[in-house]
Amino acid sequence: EQARRALGAQITKPYQMPNNSLCAITLDPRLEQMLAQSVRQTPTELSLAMEPGLARHLLQWLSKTVQQMLSAGQPPVVICSPQIRLGFKRFFEASFAELAVLSYAEIPARVEVQNAAVIPCPE
Repeated sequence: EQARRALGAQITKPYQMPNNSLCAITLDPRLEQMLAQSVRQTPTELSLAMEPGLARHLLQWLSKTVQQMLSAGQPPVVICSPQIRLGFKRFFEASFAELAVLSYAEIPARVEVQNAAVIPCPE
Protein backbone atom coordinates (compact mmCIF):
# COMPACT_ATOMS: atom_id res chain seq x y z
CA GLU A 1 0.00 0.00 0.00
CA GLN A 2 2.91 2.36 0.68
CA ALA A 3 4.34 1.71 -2.79
CA ARG A 4 0.92 2.28 -4.34
CA ARG A 5 0.71 5.70 -2.66
CA ALA A 6 4.05 6.68 -4.15
CA LEU A 7 2.98 5.41 -7.58
CA GLY A 8 -0.53 6.86 -7.38
CA ALA A 9 -0.24 9.06 -10.48
CA GLN A 10 0.85 6.12 -12.64
CA ILE A 11 -1.72 3.74 -11.13
CA THR A 12 -4.67 6.09 -11.69
CA LYS A 13 -3.65 7.38 -15.14
CA PRO A 14 -5.24 4.52 -17.16
CA TYR A 15 -8.62 5.26 -15.55
CA GLN A 16 -8.61 9.03 -15.97
CA MET A 17 -10.62 10.87 -18.59
CA PRO A 18 -8.86 13.41 -20.86
CA ASN A 19 -9.87 16.28 -18.52
CA ASN A 20 -7.95 14.67 -15.61
CA SER A 21 -11.14 13.53 -13.88
CA LEU A 22 -11.81 10.03 -12.64
CA CYS A 23 -15.30 8.54 -12.72
CA ALA A 24 -15.60 6.02 -9.90
CA ILE A 25 -17.88 4.11 -7.58
CA THR A 26 -17.55 5.09 -3.93
CA LEU A 27 -18.90 3.56 -0.74
CA ASP A 28 -21.17 5.08 1.90
CA PRO A 29 -18.95 5.94 4.90
CA ARG A 30 -20.97 3.60 7.16
CA LEU A 31 -20.46 0.77 4.66
CA GLU A 32 -16.70 1.49 4.61
CA GLN A 33 -16.72 1.25 8.40
CA MET A 34 -18.51 -2.11 8.27
CA LEU A 35 -15.96 -3.40 5.75
CA ALA A 36 -13.03 -2.09 7.80
CA GLN A 37 -14.33 -4.14 10.74
CA SER A 38 -14.41 -7.26 8.55
CA VAL A 39 -10.73 -7.03 7.52
CA ARG A 40 -8.76 -10.06 8.67
CA GLN A 41 -4.99 -9.92 8.54
CA THR A 42 -2.43 -12.63 9.16
CA PRO A 43 1.33 -12.24 8.69
CA THR A 44 0.97 -13.42 5.08
CA GLU A 45 -2.61 -12.63 4.07
CA LEU A 46 -5.24 -9.88 4.15
CA SER A 47 -8.90 -10.60 3.42
CA LEU A 48 -12.46 -9.46 4.08
CA ALA A 49 -14.63 -11.76 6.19
CA MET A 50 -18.07 -10.44 5.26
CA GLU A 51 -21.38 -11.81 6.35
CA PRO A 52 -23.30 -13.31 3.39
CA GLY A 53 -26.01 -10.62 3.36
CA LEU A 54 -23.46 -7.83 3.08
CA ALA A 55 -21.57 -9.66 0.33
CA ARG A 56 -24.83 -10.15 -1.59
CA HIS A 57 -25.70 -6.45 -1.18
CA LEU A 58 -22.30 -5.41 -2.57
CA LEU A 59 -22.46 -7.93 -5.43
CA GLN A 60 -25.87 -6.63 -6.52
CA TRP A 61 -24.80 -2.99 -6.47
CA LEU A 62 -21.46 -3.68 -8.15
CA SER A 63 -23.08 -5.84 -10.86
CA LYS A 64 -25.49 -3.08 -11.79
CA THR A 65 -23.00 -0.21 -11.58
CA VAL A 66 -20.08 -1.97 -13.28
CA GLN A 67 -22.38 -2.91 -16.18
CA GLN A 68 -23.58 0.72 -16.49
CA MET A 69 -20.00 2.00 -16.54
CA LEU A 70 -18.90 -0.56 -19.13
CA SER A 71 -21.94 0.28 -21.30
CA ALA A 72 -20.96 3.96 -21.13
CA GLY A 73 -17.41 3.11 -22.22
CA GLN A 74 -15.92 3.92 -18.81
CA PRO A 75 -13.49 1.67 -16.98
CA PRO A 76 -15.16 0.43 -13.77
CA VAL A 77 -13.31 1.79 -10.75
CA VAL A 78 -14.06 1.65 -7.02
CA ILE A 79 -12.37 4.11 -4.68
CA CYS A 80 -12.21 3.19 -1.00
CA SER A 81 -10.03 3.64 2.05
CA PRO A 82 -6.49 2.22 1.97
CA GLN A 83 -7.35 -0.10 4.89
CA ILE A 84 -9.91 -2.07 2.88
CA ARG A 85 -8.57 -1.68 -0.71
CA LEU A 86 -6.63 -4.93 -0.98
CA GLY A 87 -9.26 -7.05 0.80
CA PHE A 88 -12.03 -5.54 -1.34
CA LYS A 89 -10.06 -6.22 -4.54
CA ARG A 90 -9.35 -9.83 -3.56
CA PHE A 91 -12.93 -10.48 -2.47
CA PHE A 92 -14.47 -9.26 -5.74
CA GLU A 93 -11.78 -9.96 -8.36
CA ALA A 94 -13.26 -13.36 -9.33
CA SER A 95 -16.68 -11.78 -9.96
CA PHE A 96 -15.42 -8.56 -11.57
CA ALA A 97 -12.09 -9.14 -13.30
CA GLU A 98 -12.29 -5.75 -15.04
CA LEU A 99 -12.91 -3.82 -11.79
CA ALA A 100 -10.07 -1.59 -10.59
CA VAL A 101 -9.97 -0.89 -6.86
CA LEU A 102 -8.06 2.24 -5.87
CA SER A 103 -7.62 3.92 -2.50
CA TYR A 104 -8.14 7.59 -1.79
CA ALA A 105 -4.42 7.80 -0.90
CA GLU A 106 -3.48 6.90 -4.49
CA ILE A 107 -5.49 9.65 -6.18
CA PRO A 108 -3.31 12.69 -7.00
CA ALA A 109 -4.65 16.03 -5.71
CA ARG A 110 -5.01 17.37 -9.27
CA VAL A 111 -7.43 14.57 -10.24
CA GLU A 112 -11.11 15.36 -9.75
CA VAL A 113 -13.21 12.36 -8.70
CA GLN A 114 -16.70 12.16 -10.19
CA ASN A 115 -19.14 9.75 -8.57
CA ALA A 116 -20.56 7.13 -10.91
CA ALA A 117 -22.50 5.79 -7.91
CA VAL A 118 -22.36 5.56 -4.14
CA ILE A 119 -23.01 2.08 -2.79
CA PRO A 120 -25.30 2.59 0.20
CA CYS A 121 -25.07 0.88 3.54
CA PRO A 122 -27.58 -2.02 3.71
CA GLU A 123 -30.62 -1.28 5.83
